[in-house]
Amino acid sequence: MNRTFALAAPLSLALGLGGCAGEAPEAPAPRAEVAPVATFSVPQRLGYVWWTFAGEAPIRTLELRFTIPEDYPRDGLRVTLAEVRVVAPGGASPAELCLGFASRSRARPRAAQFSRSGSATAADARPAAGGWSLPPDPAGASLGVANAFAWAAGTYLARLEWRRGDAQGVWYGFTLAHEASGDVFDAGELRFPPGATLQPAVGSWIELTGGPNVAAQVPPWELVLEPPRADGAPPLAASTAYGALENVDVSVDRERGSARLRFGGATPRRHAAGSFSLSGVR
Repeated sequence: MNRTFALAAPLSLALGLGGCAGEAPEAPAPRAEVAPVATFSVPQRLGYVWWTFAGEAPIRTLELRFTIPEDYPRDGLRVTLAEVRVVAPGGASPAELCLGFASRSRARPRAAQFSRSGSATAADARPAAGGWSLPPDPAGASLGVANAFAWAAGTYLARLEWRRGDAQGVWYGFTLAHEASGDVFDAGELRFPPGATLQPAVGSWIELTGGPNVAAQVPPWELVLEPPRADGAPPLAASTAYGALENVDVSVDRERGSARLRFGGATPRRHAAGSFSLSGVR
């Protein structure tokens, strides 16, 4: 039987927003060659995958299965599984939402996090039972919800879905499910203006938010992303890009449509940034 967990955490443990707020989810320009960087500042984005789908019809659900082969031994890691543009009717400025997970940072636990950009108030965030809201920034331009999520080695399914509408707008929710146990972790819900729709384009990336700032001292780690499904449909193509660190490698399996992101230690750069057709993925 599936069990839904919404673990308690005090408000003092609230996570900071992910790297999503205020940034349009556009495919980064490919960077096949990166100047050597021995030290770096944080946050530091490492590798990107951009997924494109057929057509521009709005979607109601997005699912992405991912595997963590080995646990990350340090704090200071954040994974954005999906950044999605949200378009409101009437010419209003688009917003972005981000869903993902992060490692413990200072007194903050490992957690699932769900954030959005665009004009919003605290009433537009509804944490799951036991979760907490991330307060809006001073300009009211971003907010989010979070919940404790003790991720480790394993395979998980991330799901973003339309849940309901009310007089003030439409609510989307984000959950993470552990496939082996069936446990489901609910990060909560965010509200967007009436008539807002999700666009079928998805950006994924990994970033370091703390830990050693010497590239060679970053622990090796990897993440495998299966192709996301927008209303059940797979993407038609994937593009990859890199940040400033050399010990990062991003590859795409054209037959399966999956992407593997490796970084840290002596990880070699074996794959240049580029664009890849996934037309054979079903």
